[in-house]
Amino acid sequence: MDVWAYLPIFGPVRYSTIITAIVVALFICWRTRIFWLGPLVTLAWASTYEIIYSCTRTLLQGWDAYQTAWVSVAIVGWVLLAYAKGARTDKIVLAAFVGTWVVWILMGFHSNTTMNAFNLESELLNVATKTLLALSYAVGTLNNKKLR
Repeated sequence: MDVWAYLPIFGPVRYSTIITAIVVALFICWRTRIFWLGPLVTLAWASTYEIIYSCTRTLLQGWDAYQTAWVSVAIVGWVLLAYAKGARTDKIVLAAFVGTWVVWILMGFHSNTTMNAFNLESELLNVATKTLLALSYAVGTLNNKKLR
């Protein structure tokens, strides 16, 4: 099963990630009428996910700690900027994300890449956690009274 789109500059990206990013960005823009907020929240969500993912892989599977630190420092600015501009996470949905992440860790934290055999269970956990974090950002941001 091919779950990857190949984008110039970015390389392989899951179709589910692309769809989620578009939906979150458009929905936040539509609901808030703040047209730069949707893309900013989307960048914060993707950055947060990549930082958590990379740190987990580093701790559990020995990824290069220096590379993880470098990537994290390079993208954490999106998270901080989005927070400064009103992006928030919803605590209840965030708890569901954390619970699903823990389940994924307990199941071995396997992840499909473009270079290994496809595993449906791993893909479902990846998509579930990514979607829950995106939903947490969307709900939390839309519920931020300072944006109304």
